[in-house]
Amino acid sequence: MSAVLYILFAWFLTCLFIFSKKSISPLQNVILFMFISIIIINSFTIFGHNLKWIKVQSDTEYFIAYTLFRSFIYPLAILFSLNLIVSKHYLYALTILLYIFSLEVMGKYLQIYHYIKWNDMYTILEITVVLSLGWVMHKLLVHIKRQHNYDYV
Repeated sequence: MSAVLYILFAWFLTCLFIFSKKSISPLQNVILFMFISIIIINSFTIFGHNLKWIKVQSDTEYFIAYTLFRSFIYPLAILFSLNLIVSKHYLYALTILLYIFSLEVMGKYLQIYHYIKWNDMYTILEITVVLSLGWVMHKLLVHIKRQHNYDYV
């Protein structure tokens, strides 16, 4: 059931992202998605496998839900928030960030994973750091586009 819920949440977020007005160019969105995905996947790997702060269930259904959240839902939601922040829709961006946090809490409630040396404040800090790094990368891409007059970035 948890995998089905996460698939529905991924579908919902994908539809929202596709049909919303984006203030960042498509190529910048792709680059930012890849950058954010790398950061998130590596942080989950470090916190979960290396430091053993988060224990992930080994059941197939739970692992599919965990992988879907880590590799698709979380990066897409951060990218969607960045698009909303750039277009100055701060309240909607805060709603998307609360969506990420609620999915994290739901994953803990559904026992997809459980925290060993982790808590909700670390989750909020992680979301803030990833969003900040995405913002810095966006500003770097805008600077590269202006400095070198690239039409495609």
